[in-house]
Amino acid sequence: MTLMKDDQISSNKIIDASISFARMHCKEFTPQARKNKGQFFTPKKVATFMADLFEIRNEKLQILDPGAGTGILLSAVCDRIFEQDISYNIQIDAYENDESLIPFLKNTLELSNKKLSKKGHKLSFKIFNSNFILEDKFSTNPNQPEITKKNQYDLVISNPPYYKIDINSPESRKLKDFVFGQPNIYSFFMISAMQLLKDEGQFIFIIPRSFCSGLYFGKIRDWFVKNTQIEFIHCFESRLKIFEDNVTQETVIFKGNKTKPDKKQSVKISISEDKSFTNSFSFMAKNKMVFERKSTESFIRIPHCEKDLKIIQEIDTWDNSLKSLGMEISTGKVVDFRTKENLIYNFEGKNGVPLLWMHNLNDGSIDWPSNKYSKPQGILLNEQTKHQVIPVDNYILLKRFTSKNQKRRLYATPLLKSNFPEYSSIGLENHLNYIHGVKKPISIFDLFGITALFNTSFYDIYYRSFSGNTQVNANEIRNISLPTSDKITAIGKLVENKKYKSNKDLDIHIGKILNFNEALLEIVQNY
Repeated sequence: MTLMKDDQISSNKIIDASISFARMHCKEFTPQARKNKGQFFTPKKVATFMADLFEIRNEKLQILDPGAGTGILLSAVCDRIFEQDISYNIQIDAYENDESLIPFLKNTLELSNKKLSKKGHKLSFKIFNSNFILEDKFSTNPNQPEITKKNQYDLVISNPPYYKIDINSPESRKLKDFVFGQPNIYSFFMISAMQLLKDEGQFIFIIPRSFCSGLYFGKIRDWFVKNTQIEFIHCFESRLKIFEDNVTQETVIFKGNKTKPDKKQSVKISISEDKSFTNSFSFMAKNKMVFERKSTESFIRIPHCEKDLKIIQEIDTWDNSLKSLGMEISTGKVVDFRTKENLIYNFEGKNGVPLLWMHNLNDGSIDWPSNKYSKPQGILLNEQTKHQVIPVDNYILLKRFTSKNQKRRLYATPLLKSNFPEYSSIGLENHLNYIHGVKKPISIFDLFGITALFNTSFYDIYYRSFSGNTQVNANEIRNISLPTSDKITAIGKLVENKKYKSNKDLDIHIGKILNFNEALLEIVQNY
């Protein structure tokens, strides 16, 4: 491993060296070994894009990268500062837990120092070969940060590691005020770094989009929505064209300031398919369109285009929810590998009840029994399974998973009590969500009305703004806005009487029932 010669330093980008170091490291460790550590090195164009988002406000800068790797993001920042005519005094603190990366990181920062000094800039740096989360420099209490001035930074820039972490881990115990369910280490890096950021300081993170609505990130996301002004969001549509390793998460870049949010301010949203940023486009969205509170929860929504904003704005005016309509959403209770001995393949109705899977939901109707995928068609009724089945009743079934290339995310199907008159119970496999009445069964008109709404193009637009995930999260459905009961009833009657020619025609009819204006109806027509 050799540094660049002095005559190469001014002409070459430091980021090229840090990228080379990352590739050298990747040759020594398998993709699985790196995945276990949550190591996904930032591509050059992405790192440069992130560094360009940084607003250089002061001549003295303190910069933190809490998971620095080989220094790719830091080198991109230094390359950018090198181009400035004003001389800057920069202090960098870089944390990296993987000892094998420390020599690469040190070389990157030494190169940065040499390059910047040639332009009159001053750079000093410290490298910490330690677990950033377990450092004692910041408070774990969100209400009493207890931060000393010397530990505050002007900029946090980070591509944090990504992997699930045990709820009893030292990191989870330290950040217990922010933990819910199965945490992921990247969110711990985010909240810990933010405790060290100055008021009005800037942050730039590249993270999975699951942070925007995932239930497990709720407490940390709520802190961000209340205590920061996110002013820029970039969303990569491709799941496989960002990092060199096979990362299936949809990825976003957040840029913002540590300050109380201004509801009057707008957010710039940009979209690109992949890390090349070709065919990218951007638009502005009002804060309330992006950052939303439902009951006690906060969400970060990412519309895909300006037309989406019109749909979101309309649906946001509706005050109903499943809860206000006396309904709840739950997940199917049958987990096949946990009850293999109770599953029935050739179902004849003896000692068992029907079992529905995702493939039994076919174009808005129940297709059962079905030999598709050679799945079990029933489940035995006994002491072991009595809590895995539910009473036969009126339900709205939703597929929990879709593929990336499917046109819609929401696929709803009505299950009527009359569909299974011979049975008192039914099994729903774990890949299905079901909406049910809390104190009384769902009425026929509510059943057809809500099912039809979830299958419309405009609800698909609305839901996609909540989630880039192919998994349909019950918590997101629980928080979706719904129209008034009389509108739902009118839609239910329309569906029951089948006074429409096609799904597109049904979309238009429903839009008219909901008093959509011409602009909204045109969006629906052209979806």
